[in-house]
Parts: sequence; structure tokens; C-alpha cells
Amino acid sequence: MKIYAKYKTNIKDNLKFKLISGDNNLLHYDKKFLVNTSFTYPLTQGQLIIISSLLNLKKFKIINNLS
Repeated sequence: MKIYAKYKTNIKDNLKFKLISGDNNLLHYDKKFLVNTSFTYPLTQGQLIIISSLLNLKKFKIINNLS
């Protein structure tokens, strides 16, 4: 049985998470800043990927309780 969840990153989620986490790293949301780096698209914070994964596990009834 294969279990996987896809997370398509988007800048809106990164900006919302920035407000919650206080993480102001420009790599997460500023396309102009990324021009001077080796990245072509904003990176998603690790915590946001973990939260999204847990919510998907609950959504697909793989786990029932997140506490």
C-alpha cells in the first residue's frame, strides 16, 4: 500500500504562514529576491509541509486524531 500526499506550493500559503510563524525569510515569498539566488521559485517552509501532510492524512482517514 502506497501512501503519499502531494503539496503544491503557492506563495499565498507561504505569506499566510509567514504571518503565523514570524518567518520573514525572503526565500519563501519574494520573487525579486530569488533572481539573485539559485532558486527559481519560492521555497516552502518545512513546518508548512508537515502541517499540510498531517491534514491530508486526516482528510483521507489514514489517521483520526492529530493530538
